[in-house]
Amino acid sequence: MASIAPWRRRRSGSAHLEKRLNALQSDLARLQEDLRGLASAGGEAASERMADALESAQAGAKIVAGRAAEQLGSWTNGNLDPVRSQVRSQPLASVLLSVGAGALVGALLFGTLGDRD
Repeated sequence: MASIAPWRRRRSGSAHLEKRLNALQSDLARLQEDLRGLASAGGEAASERMADALESAQAGAKIVAGRAAEQLGSWTNGNLDPVRSQVRSQPLASVLLSVGAGALVGALLFGTLGDRD
């Protein structure tokens, strides 16, 4: 009889070990699901933060662009009078200079457009 009792203990021990392994597997599966949930929540939080940062950067860029446009407009208006007086004093030279600049810009644009064909 002494030999039967250890065999039963081994069998009950293996059943107990199987239960513990199954419990461990289920715990690992739940942990994996929790980690997936945390990862997706972290991704959502990061995307929200990124969207907020982009919105604030866009707003800042609009403000800076508006200021630059105002400064450029005031600089242009301030320097427009000397240009007008120069054009009035030398109209032929001004026309030739404008035609030459237009031809140069046209050649540059046509040269880059001609390469595409």
